[in-house]
Amino acid sequence: MSLTKINPRGQITIPAKFRKALHCKSGDYVEVTMEGSTLKIIPKELIDKSQVWFWTKDHQEAEEEAEAELRQGKGKEVKDAKVLIDELNE
Repeated sequence: MSLTKINPRGQITIPAKFRKALHCKSGDYVEVTMEGSTLKIIPKELIDKSQVWFWTKDHQEAEEEAEAELRQGKGKEVKDAKVLIDELNE
């Protein structure tokens, strides 16, 4: 257990041992939630707006499906990008 003090601006310091264990550093974001009378501090990663599509449920499901097909040997190796583009256009 570590004891920390709330400063006049409502801020607290997360003890170094916890920051280290969670790989948190200055400038990182955290989510603060309340469950009953307990506060939870959860480290968060922000996603660049241009990359949000990658994290959609539909894309992630398609990605998992594609990986499963590759594991089943359904993938195909091509020599170079031109060959791949030609095959995709067929």
